[in-house]
Amino acid sequence: MRGLDAGSDEFLTPAWLRDTLPDIDLDPCTQGHNPIGASRFWTCRDDGLARSRVWSGVVWCNPPYSDKARWMAKAVAGCRGGGVDCVLSVLPAQVGDGHWWKFVWTEARLVGFVEGRVKFERGPKNVPTRHKSSFSCSVVAWSGSSKGDAVIDSWAERLSLLTSPRVVVVRYDRVGN
Repeated sequence: MRGLDAGSDEFLTPAWLRDTLPDIDLDPCTQGHNPIGASRFWTCRDDGLARSRVWSGVVWCNPPYSDKARWMAKAVAGCRGGGVDCVLSVLPAQVGDGHWWKFVWTEARLVGFVEGRVKFERGPKNVPTRHKSSFSCSVVAWSGSSKGDAVIDSWAERLSLLTSPRVVVVRYDRVGN
């Protein structure tokens, strides 16, 4: 994300994507004003990757992209280990990288791609950035329970209704199919 601001890779989820989200129990890597409105949240300074930070329920994760592989690993581990119903995420669409093969193509229940480049937001007033990202973005969801499956089903439906930007879901493993 350094292409947008050389001093940081913390960029807030844009309003059009926030509006598709269900009620979120945990946002483990957000800013102090909690723009997603999660029941629980940790800022990047709180270190949502620490072992003492237990993820649970429905989790939203728009991680610092400089360290995305570790956040993806924590998402997968949380869904496998119980306690996490699902993790919904927005990530750079780096589909050929090793972390994509390890954590997304082999583990995710939903993978979608955002049309065009994303304009993220900054600061406590969620002001859109002046420049769009220099990379393509994806939406990814991992499930850890039947409740998580239902949340992902609902999110996939809301994503499919977007018209600007469009989100094309390319992998969607419906339960029971």
